[in-house]
Amino acid sequence: FFENQISQYRFKPSIKKESTDKKYFNVGRYNFRLKFRKKFVSKSKVLIGLYDVPRYSNYLLDRHISSQFLYYLDDQLNFYRKLNEQIKKKTEVRLYPKSTHWETKQKFQDNFPNVKFDKSKTFLKSLDKTSLFIGTYNATTYNETLLANIPTILFWDEKFSKVSDYDTKNFDLLKDVGIFHNDPFEAAKYVN
Repeated sequence: FFENQISQYRFKPSIKKESTDKKYFNVGRYNFRLKFRKKFVSKSKVLIGLYDVPRYSNYLLDRHISSQFLYYLDDQLNFYRKLNEQIKKKTEVRLYPKSTHWETKQKFQDNFPNVKFDKSKTFLKSLDKTSLFIGTYNATTYNETLLANIPTILFWDEKFSKVSDYDTKNFDLLKDVGIFHNDPFEAAKYVN
């Protein structure tokens, strides 16, 4: 999808203002860490990327903060619960580095005794044999996977993580083709 959609654009980092030139697609400041994947990785893993927040807010985020994280965690558990068993066998959950605030790993293990966790030291290593990346929060990770041509599904609750007015039309396109979902159940159904 993206190869066809973006082939007409040239990427131009934009730091200060939106470009009015229709030949350019603003991507903001961007450090591209991943190589473009030319071949699909088959017989591999599905990788779910999670995040974490402190129990007590000490800064503002454009996503769940403090105890709102429990809603996020419920969404992750519901998503995983609704995956079919064949997909679960190929799925690894990547915990946020130094994830200690909400016992996320323990909650996954309590609900799903056979859950596998990604043990790679870096996100880049995690993606080496990933055939599908599941992005669960609005951050740089899904930009990188999409631009690297790694199949990607996104879901998060837009009540907690708003998309800017400027990006709304892009996310509407992602919704239309099944990449972005606002609901864990719909996302799991699409992955299945």
